[in-house]
Amino acid sequence: MKNKIFVNQLGYLTKGYKTAVYAASSGDSFSVCSAESNKTVFKGHMSEVMYDPIAGENVRKLDFSELTDEGIYYLKVGTRRSPKFEICGELYRNLKNTLLKSFYFNRCGEELTEKFAGEYARRKCHSQPASLYENETVKLDISGGWHDSGAFGKYVVSACTALAHLLNAYRLFPDSFMDKVNIPESGSAVPDILCECRHELEWLLKMQAKDGGVYHKVCAAKENSGFVMPDADTQKQFVFPKSHGAAAAFAACTALTSGIYAEFDGEFAEKLKNAAFSAWVWLANHPKFEKYVNPNGVEGGEYSDDNFTDDLLWAACELYAVTGDEGFAEIISDNYGETKLAGFDWLNVAGFGSLTYLLCDRPKDTLVLNTMAGRFKFIGDYFSSMAGSNGFGVAKDNNRFLWGSNMTVLCYCMTLACSYILHGNEDYLKTASSHFDYILGKNPLGMCYITGITENSCRHPHHYQSAADDVDEPVPGLVCGGPDMLRSDDYAKWHIPKGTAPAKCYVDNEFSYSTNDTTIYWCSPAVFASAFFEELGRDPELKRVRKLLGGQ
Repeated sequence: MKNKIFVNQLGYLTKGYKTAVYAASSGDSFSVCSAESNKTVFKGHMSEVMYDPIAGENVRKLDFSELTDEGIYYLKVGTRRSPKFEICGELYRNLKNTLLKSFYFNRCGEELTEKFAGEYARRKCHSQPASLYENETVKLDISGGWHDSGAFGKYVVSACTALAHLLNAYRLFPDSFMDKVNIPESGSAVPDILCECRHELEWLLKMQAKDGGVYHKVCAAKENSGFVMPDADTQKQFVFPKSHGAAAAFAACTALTSGIYAEFDGEFAEKLKNAAFSAWVWLANHPKFEKYVNPNGVEGGEYSDDNFTDDLLWAACELYAVTGDEGFAEIISDNYGETKLAGFDWLNVAGFGSLTYLLCDRPKDTLVLNTMAGRFKFIGDYFSSMAGSNGFGVAKDNNRFLWGSNMTVLCYCMTLACSYILHGNEDYLKTASSHFDYILGKNPLGMCYITGITENSCRHPHHYQSAADDVDEPVPGLVCGGPDMLRSDDYAKWHIPKGTAPAKCYVDNEFSYSTNDTTIYWCSPAVFASAFFEELGRDPELKRVRKLLGGQ
């Protein structure tokens, strides 16, 4: 990919950072040109050449942050032109709405009608009871929720992570969620994001057993049904055993949501809170942590975690915020020092606990509070420094492009956004911007990793409906997994040469599940990021949200 100019193909905020990358050693200056008149509106000098390990080639950095006039532009270096992009104060609004609507398209157990789904309409699916894996004579109603990924499984741990991304976006940036995105519940007094999340929450409540424990997942024993429409998937579905990881995530998520939904539906909020208490009691009655492992012969998402401390901390923080009970405060004090307090992916959920502790109006331990806020500063400094070591400004070593690498980029973006809100360091904002730019096209392949957004968006995700329906374009708003240097599926091994640079180990094909799968918890941090940048366009100083979080 020599002599290419890589930009955020969606565009840049009027008053935001605007950077691009030129993959070549030659040249010195660049121009920004109006797409309408082809006239040069800005000139700048590129950085010195640096070898970029994630791209495996020499690159130069371009910065045109000083350009603040709204319009449609392209970059030019010599005779080379970048894709067109927009500079606009409301740049991320449509992207955020498209991402949010993608959850509706992944609804399970419900007919998607043409009124709301358009050309992606489909019949009702997966509405039959599933069998308990340990005793197939026991049938459970586990209908509803969202298909977790390109296939049709549903997993408690990943569901709670996705809900936490979405609902933290809502409580930090509520003004970004006033739009109606055309779902069946649109038009009510409840914001569409809460209506959509409720669809998942009602399924989640079905995954709790009478004793308070929570079943880990529901899916077929062997999930590969092939590229079929959801209603054509006839595989027998099973509900798999209860787990500590599922119970802790469930307790945290239902406690979090009980506080948010109390404003709109007190009865539902109370139901969520009681479910959280029941899950916590189950955990107390089963104090010996056991890692979930798929039963022999079972395939599909395992979502198994060796470290339980962050899950316990998140649950304790959410329950403390709801109850103010000193017992939960003691658990927080006992465990906060053992976790990475700024993590937002399913393997490290402590950041969700930190956000809730920072936001809640309960009495707080000063040491815990300062440590949590300080952790965001430490990680903000670390990510910003790390991002400077590669040409594309992302905090990833060249050996860390693994399955779901785009999730990591987006979760880092979320961490950096929170670090910036708390501490106001412009390096954090610049680095957060580079991470979202990467997802939207400023990467070594020039690929926008979100379907239906730009001309260079991925078009063939490993998403069963998108592959099986009669629509040329995939379901819009899906975040694809991104480069996987291990090339963990056969198609990737066949089509990505061994030795390919880490950030180029990607193929836009539905058969490459290790690089082009899509999941709800990869889309959800993108919703958070787009809401953050939308808020930034509306209020560059972030006064409201900084006051909320106690930032500088």
